[in-house]
Amino acid sequence: MARISKTGMSITRRPQSPKYQAQIVRDEVRAGLVPVGAEHVRRRERITANWQAMHQPGFEAAIGVGPVEVYLRIRMANLNAPLGQYGNYTVGDLWRWLDKTGTPPHMIYPLDPRGVLRFEIGGVVLYRKWVRHPGFPPRHWSDMINAELKDDFDKAVNNAMRRGFRKALAGG
Repeated sequence: MARISKTGMSITRRPQSPKYQAQIVRDEVRAGLVPVGAEHVRRRERITANWQAMHQPGFEAAIGVGPVEVYLRIRMANLNAPLGQYGNYTVGDLWRWLDKTGTPPHMIYPLDPRGVLRFEIGGVVLYRKWVRHPGFPPRHWSDMINAELKDDFDKAVNNAMRRGFRKALAGG
């Protein structure tokens, strides 16, 4: 809008609406978190790289930016995929056992009640009707990855907010 007064002319520009400015900042934060989400996924995939294909979790990053929160969630795309011949267990169960809960000591029996278990220890093939599994503690991979990448997450959010505010003040 231009105004002409007795002393001269002034040109003013109406600022963008606060909602539009906030949307610019949110979009910038969302874009800034994409590399951090990709790194979270890469690190989890590195852990499962040598697992059998049917047991490998497929990870994906979900980024959300709302008026009061910013989040990065890592989801399993194949959470409910069956583990095949290993009972009614899923890929999600396997990841949870290894990462979060571990397993208590338990018995392992052959799938066929008339069959036997076959395994090799030190080059010697053994056959057993059952074995006593000692259980294992959880590995806490997700907690370690989240702790390692927390600074990257914080830096990405802060830098993206700064970029977003600059863009919003410059007019989008």
